[in-house]
Amino acid sequence: MTFDKREISSSKLILIISIYFSSVLNFSFWRYVVQNFDVTDFKSALFAFSLIFFIFIPLFMLFNLIFTRKIGRIVILILLLCSSIANYYMATFNVYINSDMVRNIAETNFSEASEHISISFWLTFILTGVLPAFLIAKVKVVQAPFKQELKQRLKNILIALLVLALFAASCFKQYAVIGRNHNDITKLMNTFNYPYAIIRYHQKKAKAARKLQILDEKPVLQSSKQKNLIVLIIGETARAQNFSLNGYAHLTNPKLAKQDIVNFSHVSSCGTLTAVSLPCMFSAYSKDDFDTDDAAFVQNALDMAQTAGYKVIWAENDSGCKGVCNRVEKADLTAFRTKDLCQDGFCYDEILLQYLKQELPKIDGNTILVLHTIGSHGPAYYRRYPKKFDVFKPTCDTTDIQNCSQESIVNTYDNTLLYTDYIISSAIDLLKTEAKPDLSALLVYVSDHGESLGEKGSYLHGLPYALAPEYQTKVPMLMWLSPQKQAQIDYACLKEKAATKNFSHDNFFHTLLGLANVSSKTYMPQLDIVSSCLR
Repeated sequence: MTFDKREISSSKLILIISIYFSSVLNFSFWRYVVQNFDVTDFKSALFAFSLIFFIFIPLFMLFNLIFTRKIGRIVILILLLCSSIANYYMATFNVYINSDMVRNIAETNFSEASEHISISFWLTFILTGVLPAFLIAKVKVVQAPFKQELKQRLKNILIALLVLALFAASCFKQYAVIGRNHNDITKLMNTFNYPYAIIRYHQKKAKAARKLQILDEKPVLQSSKQKNLIVLIIGETARAQNFSLNGYAHLTNPKLAKQDIVNFSHVSSCGTLTAVSLPCMFSAYSKDDFDTDDAAFVQNALDMAQTAGYKVIWAENDSGCKGVCNRVEKADLTAFRTKDLCQDGFCYDEILLQYLKQELPKIDGNTILVLHTIGSHGPAYYRRYPKKFDVFKPTCDTTDIQNCSQESIVNTYDNTLLYTDYIISSAIDLLKTEAKPDLSALLVYVSDHGESLGEKGSYLHGLPYALAPEYQTKVPMLMWLSPQKQAQIDYACLKEKAATKNFSHDNFFHTLLGLANVSSKTYMPQLDIVSSCLR
């Protein structure tokens, strides 16, 4: 008998598909269960056993409801392929799928997304997605007459509900504990997590007020004899733990160590994703009050500075400003494709230095220039720096970082920070030599979020903030002030605060307005890092 003539009843196929989805395609769910739930007595053993049905029965019920020989089978095949992809990324990088992760995917560019598609991805996708989908597509499904088939399906669903109710009644306390202490486990329930996350993402976007919300109609530039030039370098995926300025063993900041800068040792991010942290940094709202979906439609620090009289320019070398720069002048440097600095859809951050050198002689008034770097964006860390910065070895020269030793991953990542050190220090040198002498210049560098490099099986970033390790939430931040600016600020006072106090992205909005001498009713001096050190 040839394969395409083999027959199977719909009930058997639904059972097999349900088992496959709830086991193979839910690897991350079961890994979480093994790591977080101990079996110590009969009740805990019964609870652990019930989790099999906790994920199997909803899938079994779903497939009983939607399966038909044609349209229903196509829907299941699509779910199978999508679930295979979701399973790979959750299992490989230990990530959770929620609306923020969907936002991160939706707001990235093709070049950045392509780095996550590797050989191991294709092998896993073919084995766990394409091959099973082919088998399901080829098999001949035998269904009973409509009324008999409907009766059998309803019977299957009723039995599943009874089993689920039985376990829920016997393990109610344990499920209540999950609800309180492990509520993020639902973000690992493959086949349910990503449709729900997609729906939530679009619901949040739909709720966002499309008309710009004005927080302060008349922010005012306070009178000053000197004009301000503020260069903001926004880091990407740099974690504070790997900055040698913070005591790290690898010398990742050799050039900055020779600059007269203020290094902030204890700074927390607003989120673990660029799509959250970047707009949050420039928002007047604190981390706890910030709403990512409304952010693009609420007046931010750049809007206020521009209204007060600043020229504001956003120079882009990453995957976009996430709505922060919607109403200011923009320069997309990735579009220039400079031969020596750009390859495979990406540009080294030196392209920002070229732009800075080009623009500085033109600046003669109050200006904020934002340089958005690609920094240490993974998993292709090895593509973030030129070969001359390949200092720490061995390196992980692949996007399949989970197959590299942690030492090589860390070395490659540290090379990205060595290159970032060069970028920041070079920008400071340009401000010293190229900025007009009558400008009061300063530079601030801060990263959007950190990164996991394989610690406890976690890679990249994007974990829910409550679960994220400090590697993803502790970020580097530093400041350089020109002599003109130092005349206005007690440098020793600022350095002492930077070394001893805890700060976060919540301070960024107010510190930026303070440094820019912009008076606004949204400004809170207690959150301005510099205000207590003004001369």
